[in-house]
Amino acid sequence: MRRKHGLTRILMRLPSLGRTCTRIEVEAQGPDGGVLASRHLTAGDQAEVTAAMILATIRAIHSEEAPLSGATTIVDHLTLSGALDALRGLLPEMPIETWTTGTDGERA
Repeated sequence: MRRKHGLTRILMRLPSLGRTCTRIEVEAQGPDGGVLASRHLTAGDQAEVTAAMILATIRAIHSEEAPLSGATTIVDHLTLSGALDALRGLLPEMPIETWTTGTDGERA
C-alpha cells in the first residue's frame, strides 16, 4: 500500500493514451491460406458502436414484411452497406472510416 503513491506519480508522468477507438478487420483467405481481400473499419467507442448495431438490427427486424423464424444473426437482417449506413445515421458525430484492400495491399 505504501508504494501506490510513488507508482501513481510515475504513471502520471507518462504520456496520455489516445482516443478510444474501435477497429475491425476481416480477411478472406484462399485455399492456400493467402489473403484474397480484407475489409477494415475504424470508429469511436466500442460500446456506442455495439449499441447502435443492436438498435439497427432491431429496426431491420421490425421493418421486415415476413420476419424469419428461429434463431438468426445480424447478417440475416442487415447487409454490410446497410449496417454502415445505419451506423452513420445513428452516430452522425462519430468519425467512421472504412476501406477494402485486395491482394496487392492497396486500398480500394
